[in-house]
Amino acid sequence: MFYDLMKKIYMFDPIKRYSAYKGYKCNAGRVSKNTVSQASGEFNFGEANRRVTSQIGEFADVYCVAKGKKPLAAMDYSVEGQFKLKKFHSKHFINDVVKYANYHNVKALHKQGKGRMYLKTVFYKKKNYKSALKLMDIIWTKEKDRSSHPLFKGADRTTISNRSDVAKGLLLGYKPEHILFFLNREQPKNKQVDGLIIKTVSDILKKMNLTLEDVQKHNIVVLDEIPYLTSDDNPTPRLNKSNTYQNEPTVGANKVEGTTIVKKSARHKA
Repeated sequence: MFYDLMKKIYMFDPIKRYSAYKGYKCNAGRVSKNTVSQASGEFNFGEANRRVTSQIGEFADVYCVAKGKKPLAAMDYSVEGQFKLKKFHSKHFINDVVKYANYHNVKALHKQGKGRMYLKTVFYKKKNYKSALKLMDIIWTKEKDRSSHPLFKGADRTTISNRSDVAKGLLLGYKPEHILFFLNREQPKNKQVDGLIIKTVSDILKKMNLTLEDVQKHNIVVLDEIPYLTSDDNPTPRLNKSNTYQNEPTVGANKVEGTTIVKKSARHKA
């Protein structure tokens, strides 16, 4: 009991512990006309968010899952994905987030092997395991098999694309009005979608009941722990004079598909 208490005290929040990132907010559905620049078309979520993103990129979403601010996070954490994270962001900062996420029992579904899609890894907590399965199934269902998938059955190509985007948005925790804004912001009025598609997709998602066995046809496995970007189990952060992490481009990456960190289990143990 004493050990658990000390461990909890030691497990500092990897973002809140540094003043330079004060004001950071998880991006769980804040995409709107208020956050997009009219001049550049790019989204602006504030200086603290910009700083964190520059250091750990989309791995910030994994932090938000650990905090309970987002249900899921999706990205590429394959060998190639790890290489890019280490090359363009701070591996030490990311490893602190990995440590924090593992402490808070964040797990992942991972697509093994080379594939056509970018989102190979979905991070989640136990209560959102079913949603993670649904997201993986939607992402990795091949085009030739979509005619029998409940989300795409009987839909034309445009509707399939829109339903896919809406489903991903809902499962990732984005608000319906922000999903619609994102879909419609560059579309002419005669091609814009309304709230009906949100209801249609929501109803379909509620009826989808998947198990790990159902998605293993896509070569999906469970990561019971998120692997570090380095072999050091207790990465030491390196800070610059501004008390923020400094980027350290590197080469090489851990193999997510290695037997030491991937558990091919037909039964999820979350």
